[in-house]
Amino acid sequence: MAIAQVVDWLGSWITSIIVYLRALTLFFYKGLAPLMVVFFMNDELRSISLGFLKQLGALVIQGSLLILIIGIYPAIVSSDFLTVSASGDFLSNVGAFFSVIGKAVIFILLIIGSQRLANKLMGVLG
Repeated sequence: MAIAQVVDWLGSWITSIIVYLRALTLFFYKGLAPLMVVFFMNDELRSISLGFLKQLGALVIQGSLLILIIGIYPAIVSSDFLTVSASGDFLSNVGAFFSVIGKAVIFILLIIGSQRLANKLMGVLG
């Protein structure tokens, strides 16, 4: 079970880092928003403002995806922890163990990939 705990700890650590970075980024974007409204009024600077709005939309979508992923993950993993029992079959316990590790790795990949998905949905390059 030590491997499962390490993977679970890594997932929670990565999640915390990404959530804090998104909150910090949104804080800075909120400070720049009035300037981008002024840029939108100028025809020459409108493309900068539209790019900013696309990036802001991608950040908001990523925040929503993070909330969804973090909210659903405990419900998915809790069923695997309930199948492990002291009187259970060895192979079923090993299967549940690897299932927990696999789901934790998928959780980490979803958390990291949420930014790419949000940027793709908003059409942001980079």
